[in-house]
Amino acid sequence: MADAEFVNEHWTYKDEDSLEIFKYSLKAYPSSAIRIDGKLAGWAVCYYAIDDMVNLGSLRVLEPYRNRGYGRKLASSLIAKVLATGKTAMNHIIDSNIASRNLSMGIGFKPHSKKIFWGSGTKK
Repeated sequence: MADAEFVNEHWTYKDEDSLEIFKYSLKAYPSSAIRIDGKLAGWAVCYYAIDDMVNLGSLRVLEPYRNRGYGRKLASSLIAKVLATGKTAMNHIIDSNIASRNLSMGIGFKPHSKKIFWGSGTKK
């Protein structure tokens, strides 16, 4: 919880409500973090759940710590935590986010036949 503001500051989709979303998500859902010399180097936060699925999101490894496998470790850790709750892990990735697509596919995620936006139905 102490890192919520820092994580929010580094979120691509930060807005006036996102800090409260992160605070809620950190209380309600699993999360994972990597610290290097006591400093937050990367994190992965679940931020939404429906029925038996939990959405993985906001995975970020700060620039100085990239290309060391931390993203894969964060994703794998968070998936294990979600599965331990008896739920299915899922994620939404913007088509142009090649790094996230490659990471997700590399750890076993498969693209869904439909593009779905949380709370907005199916993209046409």
